[in-house]
Amino acid sequence: MGQHTIENFDPDSFKSNSYRFNIPDSLTTNTKNIANYISANLRSESNKVKAAYSWITRNISYDVESMYKFNIERNSEVTLKNRKGTCQNYTILFNEIVNKIGIESYIVVGYTKEKGVISRSPHAWCVAKIDFRWFVFDPTWGAGELRKRSFKKKMTYDYFQMRAENAIKTHMPFDPIWQLLNYPVSNIEFEKGKTIGKNRDVYFNYRDSIKKYSSQYDLARIICIKGRIDKGGINNYLSYVYSLELEKAIESCYKRDVTMKYNLALKAYKEGIFSLNRFIDFRNDLFKPDKGDEYLIEMMDDIFSSFDTAKRHLDKIRTPNKITKQKMDQLYSALKADMQNVNAQKKFLDKILSTSKNYRKSLFYDKM
Repeated sequence: MGQHTIENFDPDSFKSNSYRFNIPDSLTTNTKNIANYISANLRSESNKVKAAYSWITRNISYDVESMYKFNIERNSEVTLKNRKGTCQNYTILFNEIVNKIGIESYIVVGYTKEKGVISRSPHAWCVAKIDFRWFVFDPTWGAGELRKRSFKKKMTYDYFQMRAENAIKTHMPFDPIWQLLNYPVSNIEFEKGKTIGKNRDVYFNYRDSIKKYSSQYDLARIICIKGRIDKGGINNYLSYVYSLELEKAIESCYKRDVTMKYNLALKAYKEGIFSLNRFIDFRNDLFKPDKGDEYLIEMMDDIFSSFDTAKRHLDKIRTPNKITKQKMDQLYSALKADMQNVNAQKKFLDKILSTSKNYRKSLFYDKM
């Protein structure tokens, strides 16, 4: 993922690059300590985020050698130790610190344009919500410049707290939600240098979309991302590749989702068997010591609840592969067979509960 070449940028906020936020080296081995130090020394949200941006852009250098690697180290502690990374590492650091400060932040993936030229590599940056407003942050570009595969450290606040209407001049997210615009710009419009979306008939409430995004689990989130991207149109190679990656991610998430649901079903089934065996053992002991009728009812309820939970998890699995389908069929069969025993135990318990305690003992020896 890419760095940027030298270019003057119309700054959004901070005209001076002299601001520096220093943190003791002993506290810079992990993002939690950095976030705690910032929170302890600053009050406003903007100043806290500025401190995070300042420290990262001044202390982390761009790792030119890893620029085109496929397997990038994503552990923030490794980045802090090596003091270098690609745009992914910059954004992971920034996102972790800002979130741990208590400010909502997300990593954005897309592509960029400089001097009218579209980058051939994808890029990553961040968005964060400061005092109820969303802004764009690019700590990678803020750290310096790339000159003929050589990184020149040149910290700038030009890419700190950018307003959406300015960020869209150079930063195009694959997912239109992160344009932070009510009338998103299309890929074609971005490439032509147009920063105002042509389609003014459809209002896009990105704030509500971000709220929904924040509450979604992985599979649902990725499906929605791909839906938004497909709806906006895939008009270039980078968007096409990213869309394919999303398809693979959806498949991977779905497989994990199927596995998770099956494992939850199996876990609930085993808990049901344990509760059933415990009930039978207690019955064999003539329900002694006597713990009261409520205890017996709770034991039976636990059995039914576990078996019902197991079945519900199985029922939620859609289009499993052949191996999982076989496992599901076996578990369904086991549930069906064991429920016959459960119902027999329930019938006996109902008879016990409907009989006076003085006459219950004889029921244990009756054939049902």
